Amino acid sequence: MTGTCYIIGAGSFYGFAERPKQGDYVIAADAGYQYCLDEGVTPDLVVGDFDSLGSAPDFPNVVRMPVEKDDTDTLH
Repeated sequence: MTGTCYIIGAGSFYGFAERPKQGDYVIAADAGYQYCLDEGVTPDLVVGDFDSLGSAPDFPNVVRMPVEKDDTDTLH
């Protein structure tokens, strides 16, 4: 059985149409981390340059991207 991968970005967020379940993988991109916290969802991975979040979160699985790049944090 395979799970679903959710990627939550820093753009407009209107809540989850379907909440992540056990076995799903949740990636928060930059301020998408705050959306996860607001929804009570713990992401598996947080990525970004954290310009829209303000600073890198104190979280065990963080991939920090350079501020100057050609792609969005969500694309990474």
